[in-house]
Amino acid sequence: MDKKKITVIGCGKMGTVILKSISRLGCYEVSGVEKDDKRREKLNASGDFKVYAELSQLGLAYLYILAVKPQDIPGVARQLKNKLEKSKEKKIVVISIAAGVKAEIIKNIIGGNCPVIRVMPNTPALVSAGLTAIQKDAGAAREDYELTKKIFSGMGDVIFINGDKFDEVTALSGSGPAYFFYMAEIMKEYAEDKGFSDRDAALIAAKTIEGAGRLIYKEYRKPNKSFSELRRDVTSSGGTTEAALNNIYKEDFKGIFKRALVAAARRSKEISKGEKI
Repeated sequence: MDKKKITVIGCGKMGTVILKSISRLGCYEVSGVEKDDKRREKLNASGDFKVYAELSQLGLAYLYILAVKPQDIPGVARQLKNKLEKSKEKKIVVISIAAGVKAEIIKNIIGGNCPVIRVMPNTPALVSAGLTAIQKDAGAAREDYELTKKIFSGMGDVIFINGDKFDEVTALSGSGPAYFFYMAEIMKEYAEDKGFSDRDAALIAAKTIEGAGRLIYKEYRKPNKSFSELRRDVTSSGGTTEAALNNIYKEDFKGIFKRALVAAARRSKEISKGEKI
């Protein structure tokens, strides 16, 4: 039986991770398209898959994963439309990881009965610790959803959400890593100000956040999840943690953080409305 062909268009950091995840499955014929010469040469040197300069160099695939910048999506979609029109096949499946680009935008350009599944991975996928949100109301076949889940499960955990929740999940998990990176910056800066070496300051911030993340993930897997319980376990009455948290409460950190999430979701909506066919 011939292997299903999958093509990843755009082989930057995230596109490369997706390529490698598919390659590890070992049951698909995977290829990539990347315009950057140096990046393409480096990927081809691995020998795990073949990466081409142009989509026109490849035959029609069963599944296309669009990992290009949002502004490049319309042009890529038109290329797929042309390939489909020249082929005897009547259908392709498309997965898009482009932030702020609704599936309908791509589907309207390609035309035909081609499902477009919108997906939102986040940067921890680069270390197999990501969270990927997959649109569950894209009108795709069950086997296409299963394939999408299989690909992105190789990069971390997956959840299925409706298309109207993508602005919120963008604010939470898509942009989310940056919030913790900023916290790491603050902790490192404070440590350096107090005389710690650059290396030790960075390690303190990195391992504290990583360790807390692991405890949170462990708690999430319990039937009765309580992240507040984790916080209380570290907080002794009259102790140092309580002193820090009282200051945080006084400054209304919860309100600040929720307003930041609202701003991110609002910006995602604005970007989506600004997209043109």
